[in-house]
Amino acid sequence: MRFRIKILSIIIALLLLAAFSAKSSAFAQDPNLPDTVYIDSTQSPLSEWAVAISFVNDQPLAGFEITLKYDYDPALIFLDSFSFVGSRVDYIPTKGMTRHYLDSAISIWGFPLSEPLIPSGSGLLGHLHFSYPDSLDSILVKIDSVNVQNLLIHWSTSFSDSLANQFAPQFEFGYLYINRELCCIDQVGDVNYDGVDANILDLTYLVDRIFRGGPELFCPEEGDFDQDPDGNVNVVDLVYLVDFIFRGGQPPPDCPY
Repeated sequence: MRFRIKILSIIIALLLLAAFSAKSSAFAQDPNLPDTVYIDSTQSPLSEWAVAISFVNDQPLAGFEITLKYDYDPALIFLDSFSFVGSRVDYIPTKGMTRHYLDSAISIWGFPLSEPLIPSGSGLLGHLHFSYPDSLDSILVKIDSVNVQNLLIHWSTSFSDSLANQFAPQFEFGYLYINRELCCIDQVGDVNYDGVDANILDLTYLVDRIFRGGPELFCPEEGDFDQDPDGNVNVVDLVYLVDFIFRGGQPPPDCPY
């Protein structure tokens, strides 16, 4: 009996997803403040990197669909996965990523069922996780919105409001710049070098390094919050990071180069 109920739930979820996706490419424009999807522009010196996607909405949402393509050979730069961890929609169980192999594109989608609608606000949707060979260098990869026709389903970038009206949000594309000579990127703070801005994981890494003899920082400049002339990473930098994360202190400074 439980197995049948589980199968029925999956079928219902798939039907709802198809109903959300099978639509005309002509959506009504957002009549209020413009809802927007943002692709972060970031730089990577490593063989893997995470690119953030954020969004802003001025009304509760009943669903979202974001269809993307990057302008480089997918056999060389591979999109490993998409993570919703720590995002504004992490609480929604009905969400995921669909690959369109013939078009070298993906769709990121989600919609609440019994959960509350996605509230108005702004913040993280999730992270695209890329990997690529060590031989690639000085490569600029544009990540942009695209429309895909997959069998009978049209995939694009759209939001759905509380009345199930679909509309196209504004979209700002971004770049992944692969440059092996870089170390500190944009702002100081990515101490554990996972491609994500300063957070509790970076704080844990720094505590482990300073007090427990943990692994050295791959990029010491990422831990030099106070930007002292000698570039030392010590307790002063740790205090700076604690103040930023837990007390709303000064944000990390820009990288020194």
